[in-house]
Amino acid sequence: MQENDADFVDDLLSVVTSEASVGEGLSAEEAGNSSDDSDLIGAAHDDQAPDPVDHLSRLVTEAVAVTGADAEALDIQDTGAQNGSSSESLTQVTDTLPDAERTLGDQSSEDSPAGEEAPTESPAEAQKWWPRVKGRIARWSRTYGIAAGVTASLAGGAFLTGKWSATRGALRSDPEIAGATDAPDYAMFVAAVGRRGEPIQPVLPFLELKPEVVQLGARLFHDRGLSASGRVACATCHNPAAGGTDGLRFSVGDSGQPLTRNTPSVLNVGLSSIFTWDGRASSLERLLDEPLLDPDQMGADWNRVEIYMQSIPSYVAAFRKHLGGDPSPTRIRQALAAYLRSLTTLDSRFDRWLQGEESAISTEELDGYRMFRRFGCIDCHNGPSVGGNLLRQVGVAETLENSPYASLWEDSGRAGVTSRDRDLHVFRVPSLRTSARSAPYFHDGSVPSLHEAIRVMCKYQCGVEPNSEEVRRIGLFLSALDGELPVVSRVPPSVSRSFAARQDP
Repeated sequence: MQENDADFVDDLLSVVTSEASVGEGLSAEEAGNSSDDSDLIGAAHDDQAPDPVDHLSRLVTEAVAVTGADAEALDIQDTGAQNGSSSESLTQVTDTLPDAERTLGDQSSEDSPAGEEAPTESPAEAQKWWPRVKGRIARWSRTYGIAAGVTASLAGGAFLTGKWSATRGALRSDPEIAGATDAPDYAMFVAAVGRRGEPIQPVLPFLELKPEVVQLGARLFHDRGLSASGRVACATCHNPAAGGTDGLRFSVGDSGQPLTRNTPSVLNVGLSSIFTWDGRASSLERLLDEPLLDPDQMGADWNRVEIYMQSIPSYVAAFRKHLGGDPSPTRIRQALAAYLRSLTTLDSRFDRWLQGEESAISTEELDGYRMFRRFGCIDCHNGPSVGGNLLRQVGVAETLENSPYASLWEDSGRAGVTSRDRDLHVFRVPSLRTSARSAPYFHDGSVPSLHEAIRVMCKYQCGVEPNSEEVRRIGLFLSALDGELPVVSRVPPSVSRSFAARQDP
């Protein structure tokens, strides 16, 4: 474009002259503003227009960028900063342009072959320099935009392919999940991509569990001989066949006295990271010490439990074969924890919907899920277990004091463990996976029905008062969360018969 640079500077001089005339207070007619160049300087007549010197400096800078001229040859200085007078500054800027014209003309002569005259542009064509610049910018934008888009698409495709491989491997690796749906791989891929951002994820089994150790743990879990009096077992209060609880407001322990808190469900407990209502247990193995050694629950001690185990040859043989030694507190915890981790409710209708089976849940159940999210319940009840991983204070949206549910505040909660005021009335957020069959509800078991529990939580935790139809649909959604226990966790018939033959206290 250098062969046209001299003509371009001619046009720029006319623009600068017009700008100078405006800067000196001349009218638009006196400045010769009737030319097409007037569009470039129309802003000078506006009260909000920038300072003429700044505007000229910008024009010259653009000229340098377009023509490729050497900035030093133009010798442009910040005249507005060096001189207080705008008219003097304009004159200095204007005086530099002839030198720039000569410089550009010399460059044009050098670039033209000998004996050839450099082609020239008409004034009308020279005035079109800004559209040409915009066109060049647009071409660059399209070029780099397409390149960026292609790169992002390739990266996104690689990411989704990796995620799908991992998801598909997890879904297809276990026979119970692999046989849960007849949907082809591509249908499951669409669902996995489309719903991977859901705050609730499907329940997957613990594939690393050894069936023999799980069965040993199931036997221990149903054995009343572990308690001090031989009257209660772990399954007495946490019956896997009854939603992981006993259905009572307060369970009765080995002492014959009711406990002070409602028994939480043990189904899907392996998916949790917080245990007990006040969160005092940091792991599933540590959780086992509390009910076993608590005088009000099972009232046992490890020494007596070991003696009991050693007195039964089948226990000794099973521990030696599957856990590498005689019964001990550590090995007993390992077996019980393996059984508890196996108590995952698989193949729920909602999980099948997450995996791509559109007809797995009804329209009303899907509406209930959307309300569950919209009301804010999902903020605490999320993940595979739909809860079980947070500690929260009850009554955050509305005080429970002097309400029909004031009993929820009679328990100090986690503050009884930490002695901190900020932990007052703070409790573990329970899992809702089996909530439809684990009544009564809350840490004091004061709410007998699921629909009432939904109303209480919406009002006092979320600040929402749902109508009866909204409550009903949320209840339907919660029912769709429940699944079936895997084969590995099913209690052997002999253990089940022995447990049923003993009378509960």
